[in-house]
Amino acid sequence: MPSARAVGVAGAGVELVLESRPDLARPLLQLLDELESEEPSEAVARLERMEPSRFEALFVAVAGAYYMTPAVRELIGYAGQEARTVDIMVDLSLYVEEGLLDPVVERGPIYRQAGT
Repeated sequence: MPSARAVGVAGAGVELVLESRPDLARPLLQLLDELESEEPSEAVARLERMEPSRFEALFVAVAGAYYMTPAVRELIGYAGQEARTVDIMVDLSLYVEEGLLDPVVERGPIYRQAGT
């Protein structure tokens, strides 16, 4: 897999993330200003250990930017979200086999007859 630098995470990648998560812009800018003089790997390790909420903001932005780049998406075989039609009569067995409907069946009926 290419590095974050190689796919442009620091530029266009983060800008794309901030379009979806503008709430991360201010914390990221403050963080980058504060960490400018530190060795990146040491700064990230310190953040993870001592400031988990700020580390999380950085991690979300960088990871999001990385996996949103076309090159990485192509390498992992992710074309993006796709609209899919589900035929419940054909696909019902999948829900039953996986146990997804078990809580509903266990709960039992919770409807009222019309007119009562």
